[in-house]
This record gives sequence, structure tokens and C-alpha cells, in this order.
Amino acid sequence: PEMKTADDIEVVKAYDDYRKDYCLEYIRTFFNQHIDDSWFRQMYSPLERLRRARKEQQRGRLEAGEMKKQLEESLGSAAARSTAVVNATQSDGDDQAKCEFITSCRLGGGTRQPRYSDYDSVEKRLDQPLRSANKNAPKQKSSQKPNALPKSHTFSMLSRILAIHDVLPYVTNDQLVTALRLHCSLKSARSEHVELYSSSVSTQDLTRTAYFWCSEAMAQDILAQLNQLSRPSATHDAQSNHIPRKDDTHLPDFLELEVECSDVYGRSEIDADGKGGQPEEPEKIKPRKITVRVSTKSVSTDVKVLSASLSSIKRIPKDRQSAIELAALLDKKQRTPDDIALPAMLRLASLDNPESSQDVADSLDLAVAYLRRVHLVSFYGGCQRFDNFGDALNKNSAGSTVHLRLKNADEILEEAQARAVPNGIPPTSTAGTPGSSTAPEAVASSTAPADAAANVNVKTETGEPSPTKEQEKDLLEQRLDSSIEKAVGDLKTWLEANDNGDESNPILVDRETDQKGIEIESKEKDTEPDWLDNHTIIDEDSRARCSFHFCRKLFKDATFLRKHLLKKHSEYLKAERANCHDQYMMEVWDMQQTRPVPPILVNCGKTFGTVESTVLGTVTPMADDPEPELWKREEERRKHEEMEAAARRDRYEAYQRSRGEFDNGGGGGNGNDGGFSAGGGGASRNRNFVDVDDMKEEKVEMAFDSVPIEMPQPKKKKKKRKLL
Repeated sequence: PEMKTADDIEVVKAYDDYRKDYCLEYIRTFFNQHIDDSWFRQMYSPLERLRRARKEQQRGRLEAGEMKKQLEESLGSAAARSTAVVNATQSDGDDQAKCEFITSCRLGGGTRQPRYSDYDSVEKRLDQPLRSANKNAPKQKSSQKPNALPKSHTFSMLSRILAIHDVLPYVTNDQLVTALRLHCSLKSARSEHVELYSSSVSTQDLTRTAYFWCSEAMAQDILAQLNQLSRPSATHDAQSNHIPRKDDTHLPDFLELEVECSDVYGRSEIDADGKGGQPEEPEKIKPRKITVRVSTKSVSTDVKVLSASLSSIKRIPKDRQSAIELAALLDKKQRTPDDIALPAMLRLASLDNPESSQDVADSLDLAVAYLRRVHLVSFYGGCQRFDNFGDALNKNSAGSTVHLRLKNADEILEEAQARAVPNGIPPTSTAGTPGSSTAPEAVASSTAPADAAANVNVKTETGEPSPTKEQEKDLLEQRLDSSIEKAVGDLKTWLEANDNGDESNPILVDRETDQKGIEIESKEKDTEPDWLDNHTIIDEDSRARCSFHFCRKLFKDATFLRKHLLKKHSEYLKAERANCHDQYMMEVWDMQQTRPVPPILVNCGKTFGTVESTVLGTVTPMADDPEPELWKREEERRKHEEMEAAARRDRYEAYQRSRGEFDNGGGGGNGNDGGFSAGGGGASRNRNFVDVDDMKEEKVEMAFDSVPIEMPQPKKKKKKRKLL
């Protein structure tokens, strides 16, 4: 509504100022609360982003080397098993002429899986309780075999990874690694090289999933130790007569792991003045422990089937060129060595110049596997690339899915086109059936580019039929082609803006982020000498003493004291280095439009209650007031209901008028038939309409004289038995 008075304008201005101050304080509080969390630093610290890019670059090179090693071993095994020279006239696509790595890399031959494997129809599915009642009855199985996962598309690190679920935001990666090392009984547990990859946090509860990579022996020992701790108190296990039970060897799906997370950097005492001083009031860091779930199952990879239009043989040469071009750009960005790049693998497998159609498909499948394993790119998932290995392993992302091409896709398209009606609209009986090109697409992803593999064949809101088969096919291919074109264009733009040509120090994130990361790294190095000097006390006899109020150890000279500080109190140095990131993180945080903060709750009165509102904005964040929009919708709803009620009243009044005309004989009939008799020109029918709103008073006399009342019969008295 329009404001007419100055007081109203002042009220609105004051309310807007209050919202600005509240939203600014809200996001600043969230920033200060999570500034030391590892997931928060990986998102907003330029140095942490640069370190993650370096870590991912190293992982990609190791994965490419492992992939080439598997290919060489497979070629050697194929040559050793070969007992005859391959004839030049041998048919294309003969698996005996190919190594196992290439044959297990093929994506063709996918089949649509029925939704219910035990029952082929809805009628049989409804009979499930009746069938399950008879335990001796043979169970019906689906005739189709499940789609097998192509082994060459799986990560080499997958068998050595432990998945850790429900990790709270204030639990750091170092704390998880420390807790897992403590539950390993191997002597090499502390010195063994391990890595921890975390997925992005959930926007709802800020939890994440972590993936711990270690050796197979260490992973098995950790699971065994956790399984032993999860069992009830084993007081009888030490007895000599203890008999092993099934529970002693049973391994559940999840095991609980207790993590010490009192302080982010592992400090147990407080350094009040930054020089080891004691706080004025006795204060200690409060202990805090949480429990996370460690999965005992290996990280699985989903297999889904593409639609017929995306699986057509006509698309394979075009997709091959796109995949090879995309891999070449990513190799240039990541500075992948030439001996382990995709062209070297294609030459090694004799697929660099394919001649047969099977060789063209094999080169495409090898390129798709290379993109997924080395560069974390889901080609058929919309060319979506993940910057973190943990996001590629997450079940909610497209990176954890391998897409197969539908078997006999061209035949299905031809059959569907032959069954089409003359106006070009496909029959409704083929829509959504397994094996049909109009079936819903199996690719599932939460991002817009992944919709390139989506297949829609439903009616619109206006009731019009879905697009024709040719239009639908063009739409699917257009989405996939646009996602490929966008990915290639973005990489070319990035290379033009950030390619410095320096092989020793390449740009990994972008020019500005890498420069700020190098500045923070230099500041961290300069922090160490100052921190050592602040925590060193030189006595009169030139001996050095530790300045921490809870230590106060004395050493011969400053050299031994510095070793002591770096070894025993390194967590305080780590916290001092973390202060170098704060200013840069605040700059990135303030310039971000959308932040991972939960929405605020706005009180909209008794009618609507509390409603969520998202805080958006760069310099001046603001949350919209949802109450005006809610009242607008409420008024529209009430207006719509009033219009519908008025229309119903008009219809009822018109009916009453027509009813009165017929009752008065206007229709030529008698009063009993309402004018709809044969003489009135209408069909004869009885009118049994009763108006419930037309109340009539009737007097009813109630008499109970003639109502027979049955009196209860007296009960017979039983004789009591005398006790002897």
C-alpha cells in the first residue's frame, strides 16, 4: 500500500535499517563461528583452495599412471594368452583381439531394468502378500541380468577407502585422521601416508561425508578394532573356556568412531597473551567428543542407462571427438605429463586412428573413463567437473554414476518411428515402457547441466500432448551438446586468462586466487620465527626456558628450546598461522552473493507463523520480508474463493428459476415431473431433489404406552457348599 504520511515512511525506513543490521550481524556471527572449521577454510581461504588444487593435481597424475599401468599389464596378458596370429579378415569387435582393460571399459550393451524384479506386472505385485505367505513357493526372478559395472571406469583408490558419515561441521579432517590412527594396532600406523577427502557440506545441517584413504591392511585393522570395541564388554573373552560365537566375527554395516574435537588445533590450554601467559581467571578448553559412523562396505558406484537417442551409433564419432578435445584441454590445465595423457593411452591401445566402428566406440569409452578417473568429469552427466575427489564419491552427485548406452538403441528408435501415427505424435502405449526411447531417462543429477540426459515425455499443463519423437530426440541431443560446448568454452576461456606458460609454477585455481594463496603461504613462513621468539625466555646464564605457563621447561640453549616448541607445542603455532587467513577469507565472504548459511525465521503473525527467508547480497546482505507476498497470495486466494462462491450461487439461482418455471407449467408438463415430460419436449424423469437448507418444522407425538418393556428375570440363588 502507498504511504501517505511522513511517520509511515520513517517506520518503513527504520524497519529496513533493522533488517540490514540484523542480516549483517547474522552472517558475521556465522563467519566467526565457523572460521576455523576445515570445510569453511577450503571454501574461502585462497591458500586452502590452492592446496586442494595441488592435491587434486597430484591425485590425477597418480590415477593416470595407475590407469596406464593397468592398460600395459592387460596388453601383456593378452599377448601371452595369444596362441595364434590374428587374421586380417577377422570380424570387427572380436573380444579376443582386445585386451581385458578395453573390453571392461565398454559402455555399450546397457539394458533397462524392471522396477520390480520379482514381479513383471502390477497385478502380480499386488499379490505379493499372498505369495509371501507360502514360504515353499518358488520365487519368481527377472529374466534380465543386472547391468554390470565396467571395471575400467572405477577409481583405483576405491578399494582402499573408508567412508565416514555424519561428520559435524566443527570436526576437522586432522581430528578424524588422528582418531582413525589411534584405532590401528599396526606399528606403521603413525608413519604410513594417508589422505582424507571430504565432500561438500549439506546446506541443511552442515554435515558432510569424509573418505579416508589408506592401505588395505590398515583399513582392515581399523575395522577389526572398531568392531571389537562396539561389542559388549568382553570380560569373558579372557577366560580360557570361552567359545567363539557368531557375534564375535559379525561385521555390521556401520561402526561407531569416537572423535576428540575439543579444540580445532588440538590445544588443551589457553595462551592468553600469545606469549605463553596464563589467563587472569583459571580457564581451560572444555572437552568435547562426538561419534561418527564408519561404513564397513566399500564405496559403491551406480550404473544407469542412457536414453535411446543418446545411445545411438550415429552419436559415437561426434562424442569421441568432443571427449578427446575436452581431455586435451584439461590435461593442459592440470599440466598432465605427455607419457600418461590420453593420447599416449590411445596410441598404446592402437585406438588413435580407429578404422572399425567398434574401435571408434572403444576409443570413446576409453576417453570417458579417462575423464572420470583422472579429471573427475562425468561426460554423459552433463560434463560436470568436481574440484574435490570427495564430491565425486558422494552418492548424491553425478560423479558416482557410470552411464551405459542402451542396447539396440537404433533399432528401438526405428521401431518407435514406425509405430508413430501420421501426425508425428508417438502412441501413448510406448511412452515410459522399458526399452522404448520414450522411457524416462535414467541419468539422475541435481544440477542443471546433468539434465542433458533427461528424457521427458508427459503431457503439459494445458493438456497438450508431448513433443513428437523427432523433437524429443533433438531436445535430448541439444542438451548434451550444449553442456559439452559450455564445458569446452569455459576451459578455453580459463586457459586464455590464466595460462602463464610456467611449467614449474602453473596457475591451478585462477590468477588472483593463486597470487593471494602464495602471499598467505609466505606470511605463514614469516610467522614461525616471531612465534618462537615470543615463547622463548633467556635466563641470565644463557639458558632458554619455555614460556608456556603450563610447561616452563629449561634447556641448555635456544636451539634445543626451538626443537621442543616445534615438537611439543606445534598446535599453538598452527593456530598462529591460521590467523594469516582471516583477512583474505573475510574479503571473499563479503563479496559472495550466496553463502552457505541457514535461512532466518521471520515472524509473520498468527496467520502465517514463522517463515524461512534466505539472506542474499554482497556488501549489504538482506533477507526479504515474506509477509507482504504472503498477504498478497492470501488476498488472491480469498478473492478466487469468493468468485467461485458467487459463481456457484448464480448457478444455483438459475437452477431455481428454471425449476420454478417448470413447476408452474412453463415447460408443458405436470408438477411431478418438473416439466420434463414428453409433452414438454424433454425426456421423462423423476425429480428427487431435496434442499437441505429448506428447513420445515414438523410436530411428532411420542407415546410410550404401547411399547412393551421386558423386565429382567430374577436370578436363582445358588446354594453354598459347606466345607468339610
